[in-house]
Amino acid sequence: MEFRSLEEFDREFFARYGASQRHGVPYDPFLREAAPPLPAQPEEARESGPLQIMYTVVSYAIIALLAMAILGFVAPLPFGVKLLNVQSGSMQPEYNINTLLWVVPTKFEKIKVGNDVTYRLESGQLTTHRVIEIDRENRRLTTQGIHNSEFAEIIGYEQVRGVVRFHVHAIGGAMEKLSGEQGIYITIMIILAILLVWGASYFLSKKAGQSGK
Repeated sequence: MEFRSLEEFDREFFARYGASQRHGVPYDPFLREAAPPLPAQPEEARESGPLQIMYTVVSYAIIALLAMAILGFVAPLPFGVKLLNVQSGSMQPEYNINTLLWVVPTKFEKIKVGNDVTYRLESGQLTTHRVIEIDRENRRLTTQGIHNSEFAEIIGYEQVRGVVRFHVHAIGGAMEKLSGEQGIYITIMIILAILLVWGASYFLSKKAGQSGK
């Protein structure tokens, strides 16, 4: 079919295919440049219920703690930070057995009375006690356990490994076990399982959102 003019083609085209409407703008291939641009459609955010949010937070927390166990007990942390597990009751009730301690190296001038310091005994064992007196001139500290407050000990600053800056109750023993040879494999399996479940839930929720459109 021949057309004598562009207007005649337009009439025949719309008679056959109709005037397709998209956002109120008629489709005309010859007027596309004159038509206003289509507004950008906002991407629908994936809805997250309280359970999904809680699951995500708990999952990341478990992964972080497990990773911290591997890094803290197996590999050295940056800046000399150490993760230690309390194995005696000398600092109860502040630090019960199996409390995880975050010990940070601290300059002698920054140590204060009331700080809990971790230091090495002559036997080579590490222990944590509270500072009750400071000898600035001789760079010595007098420490004392909370539970056995009748016993005090004077130590040199060279014995100090750091000051306790953070602690978490009841997980030190588990973290120490997970850092062992078998525990590392268990830790990796747990992390992979959490990531697999989280990824599957994300994929299913995404798929459900697309099917609901």
